[in-house]
Amino acid sequence: SSHVDHINPNNGTFAIKYLMPYTTDFTFDYYNFIYMYAEQGESVFITIDAEKIRDKDFNNAFVFSVNRADFNNSYAKFITYLDSYQSYLMNPGFKADSIPFDDFKKKIEETAAMLSDSLNAYAARTNAPDNVLAHIKGNMADLMSYYWAQGYKAHDNTEKGRDEKIEIMKHPVFDTYNPARMKGQMFSYHLRPYMFILVRGNEDFKALMQSGDTIAAYKKGIDILKNEPEGFNRDFMAYAFTEVILMQKADIMNDETTRYVQTAISTPYVKTKIEELIKPKDFVYPDIAMPGVAYLNAGGVKEDIPEQNIVKYLNKRYPGKLLYVDIWATWCRPCIGEFSHASELHKKLTDENVEFIYLCLRSDESKWLEMAEKHTSYGENYYFDMDATNLFMPSYNVDCFPTYLFITADGKIIKDVGRPSEAGTEEKIKSLSE
Repeated sequence: SSHVDHINPNNGTFAIKYLMPYTTDFTFDYYNFIYMYAEQGESVFITIDAEKIRDKDFNNAFVFSVNRADFNNSYAKFITYLDSYQSYLMNPGFKADSIPFDDFKKKIEETAAMLSDSLNAYAARTNAPDNVLAHIKGNMADLMSYYWAQGYKAHDNTEKGRDEKIEIMKHPVFDTYNPARMKGQMFSYHLRPYMFILVRGNEDFKALMQSGDTIAAYKKGIDILKNEPEGFNRDFMAYAFTEVILMQKADIMNDETTRYVQTAISTPYVKTKIEELIKPKDFVYPDIAMPGVAYLNAGGVKEDIPEQNIVKYLNKRYPGKLLYVDIWATWCRPCIGEFSHASELHKKLTDENVEFIYLCLRSDESKWLEMAEKHTSYGENYYFDMDATNLFMPSYNVDCFPTYLFITADGKIIKDVGRPSEAGTEEKIKSLSE
C-alpha cells in the first residue's frame, strides 16, 4: 500500500511513501503506468513532463535520477518493448488445451529461446544493463506462464494428468523455486495457479472437501505445500491457499489451524500476514455520489448515469441479486487473462441468482467498448472516466487490478473474493446467491 506524504503545488513536487513488505518492482500511475524498481528502504527520484504525458509521449515523459537511475530509465522503456510481444503470447496459433504434452513443453522451450534472443538483441541496441535484461526475462517467463502454461489442460483427469500440469508449471523456464523471482510483481500470478494445481488435484484433498471436512482439507493442503522447497515462494503459496480457504469457510481459522499453517512458513513477514488475514477487517464505505460513470446498454451504446451512489444504484438496478463485481482495466494483463475463466463460470451459474458486473477503470473509452463487446458481453458493463476512477478507488479501498468483490442484495460489500479462475469462487457465489 502507499500514501501521499506531501504535495507542493507551487513547485510541482510530491512524495509518496510505499509499504514494501518484500523487494519487488512496482508501478507509479500517472495517466499511464511507469515501471520502476527499488530495494527496501531506498528512495526513487523521478521527474515527469506532464505535457508529454498529455501528448501520450510516455517513453520520453519521465527521467529517473539518483538511486538506481540507470536501471529504472532502462527498465521502464524495456517493459514497453516486452509488451509488444503480448499479442503473440495471447494468440500463439495453437490451443494449449489440444496440443500433446511433449509438444507443448517443446513449444515453451522454443518460444522462450526465441524471445530471449530478441530481448538480448534489444538490450544490445539500447545498452541495457545486464540486471535489467535478467529482470525483463523474468517478466517474459511470467507472461508465458499466464498466457500459455496455465492454459494447458491434460488429456485426462487422472493423477497422470495432474503430474503433467505440475511438470509444465515447474519447467525451468519459469524458475519456480527461485526466491529472486519474487522481485517481479507478476511472478505471483505464476505461483498462485501452481499452488492450485498442487492442492486441488490431490485426490485426498478433493475427497475431504467433498465430505465437507474443510479443516481436515485445509491441513491436507498445507501438508502438500510442505513438500515444496522451503523458502519465501512456498510461504507465499501457503498464504494464498489460506486466503482461498477463508473465502470458502470464514471460521476455519482457530488457534490449532493457525499454528498448523505457521509450521509451513519460515518468513516472519508472511507469518504476520497470516495473523492479519484472520482478523476481522473494518472498512467504512462512504455514501458518496459518483460522477463520470457510464453504462453499456444492450444495443452496445454508452449511456451516462446520473451522479449517485454507485453501490445503491447497482442494488436498485439488479434487485434481489448477488452482484459479482470485476474491477478491471483494458491494459491489465491479469484482468484479460481472467475473462475466459469468467465466461465459463458464468455458464455454470446461469441458474443462480447472480449478476456479473464489470467496472472498467483508468482506461481508454474506445478500448473499453471494443473489449467489452469481445470479452464481457454476457455481463453488465460500466465505464468510469478518470474523475470517477480517482474517486472510486480510494473510496472503496481498491488498490490493484483486477479486484473482485461481492455486493449482496442488501448492499453489503464483501471484499477480496476469489477470481473466476480460483477454487471456491463458484461455491461461494452459490452459497451467497441462495
